[in-house]
Amino acid sequence: MNWIIYMLLANSSLLLFYLFYKLLLEKETFFRLNRYYLITAAMSAMLIPLIPHDWLSLQKSIFEKVQAQEILIMLSEVSVSPLKSSTPGWITVAASIYLAGAVFFTLRLTRRLLQLRKTMGKPVSGMAFSFFGFKRIDSRLDGAAIIDRHEEVHIRHIHSADIIFFEILSIIYWFNPVIYAYKKSIIQVHEFYADEVASAYQGDKAAYAMLLLSKALRIDSQVLTNSFFNEPLLKTRIHMLNKRKSAKPAVLKYALFIPLCAGTLLLTSATLTKEKMPENSGDGLISYFTAQPLNLYSLQQQEPGKVYEFVKTDTPPEFPGGMKKFYEYLGASIKYPESAAKNKVEGRVFLSYIVEKDGKISNVKVEKGLNAALDAEAVRVLTESPNWIPGKVDNTPVRVKFNIPINFGLTKKPVKA
Repeated sequence: MNWIIYMLLANSSLLLFYLFYKLLLEKETFFRLNRYYLITAAMSAMLIPLIPHDWLSLQKSIFEKVQAQEILIMLSEVSVSPLKSSTPGWITVAASIYLAGAVFFTLRLTRRLLQLRKTMGKPVSGMAFSFFGFKRIDSRLDGAAIIDRHEEVHIRHIHSADIIFFEILSIIYWFNPVIYAYKKSIIQVHEFYADEVASAYQGDKAAYAMLLLSKALRIDSQVLTNSFFNEPLLKTRIHMLNKRKSAKPAVLKYALFIPLCAGTLLLTSATLTKEKMPENSGDGLISYFTAQPLNLYSLQQQEPGKVYEFVKTDTPPEFPGGMKKFYEYLGASIKYPESAAKNKVEGRVFLSYIVEKDGKISNVKVEKGLNAALDAEAVRVLTESPNWIPGKVDNTPVRVKFNIPINFGLTKKPVKA
């Protein structure tokens, strides 16, 4: 898959899922469910563009088996040569910028991890924090037992894994502002839940809130830990601590993520199945075509004479010598009709054909025509094709159908040096 298309789809899904969270779920007191939602939403956004479906995997299999190639056909003297493809400059620039950003944020994460390691070795005076199974709490702090309970919640529920997960995502999607919103939200949810458990342990929410307010000290916010002294979140934490519990029916909101995810999956799949056809360019007397099987049909049920899909065969049909030889045959055989060239008629002719059990080409049809002369030339060259090696199912030759677009375009004849 084109990496630019993947990034576009994945980042669009990240934004859509986060908007759903902000609008419907963020204010609910189902903190554990919110945590699971944020993680699931981020993972779904990454994976949805990669999920193949029946009709999508059909297309994918075809393109894996048959590589599209383009061939030049000269009118004055027939010669065949593949068109050179080049990566547009802006794609190279975009890729370079993306990689530079990814390297920067990778180094940044590495520095923060090293900083955390250094912090773990320092005296714990006035500090309380945890990272995975590691916990440091100054026993001289007021309310040390409650603070310890708070940090134990982080450890027991492996909240640090969430932080590292979103740090890695921020390397992959560093250019997308919404990923930083995910990071902020997951930290908030961690603190809300730990506060809920710790305040219940203490038995007095007001006293717990005062404990939060009394703590002004905190470790560096750049260190990757769950810290009790998370000052920027204090106001929000106290608000959520005293907020009335969400009604149980509100949990049904989370079920809406299923149709949202399914809809995103369908839209993503539809986007991925759209393959852009080659563009015509210039004017003059060169024509080219693209040989590329597309949109295979599921035709008849199991019966004599059944026509199979290309990917439903055990051994697909093959032109003697391979597809390269087939392209060469087409390149040497197609003649741009004089009337079409004179009137500068160009465009695509879409045809279908069947490779029979004996390898002959039959049932050549124009599915979408362009011009009578061009249509006839396209049909002629396919009809006169040498026999193919037939496709097989269970080691038995079968009939197989293909579609092919032949693109007739005009451009100037190259000037000889």
